[in-house]
Amino acid sequence: MQNLGSSIRAIARKIRTYRNFSIAERRLVRTALPLLCFARVALWILPLRRVRSAADRLSRVRRARRDISERQVGWAIRVASHYVPRATCLAQGVAAQILLSRYGYASRLHIGVALENRFEAHAWVESNGLVVVGGAEESARYTPILAMNARRD
Repeated sequence: MQNLGSSIRAIARKIRTYRNFSIAERRLVRTALPLLCFARVALWILPLRRVRSAADRLSRVRRARRDISERQVGWAIRVASHYVPRATCLAQGVAAQILLSRYGYASRLHIGVALENRFEAHAWVESNGLVVVGGAEESARYTPILAMNARRD
């Protein structure tokens, strides 16, 4: 019973946080959330090349305008990741790349590895020299082994 109470409190806190967002921020989070859900489920059941193919189809530029910045896209993906269980850095990267493409930004998804005490992998997305998701400090620890550009139409 105690877990149920803490779960309900956590949900209520997330709802209060969401209500404090501006209308534009809410809209952006509502756009990011299904993309992150898609990426999370797709990476769970499909090989990466199929996920990339589906992501390219979802990445079609919807608007030529750039009223949303790369930083705002990163923020929205990070917020959405709090609502999607096990939204890994790779899922966040795929979703961010789709959203960036929709707003007309070129981006590159990097996958890197590190071997310190144990083998680790990490994904991050860069756009115009800015690490949008995956953290600049975090990504510096990893040696890139794969980089994928978003397809631009």
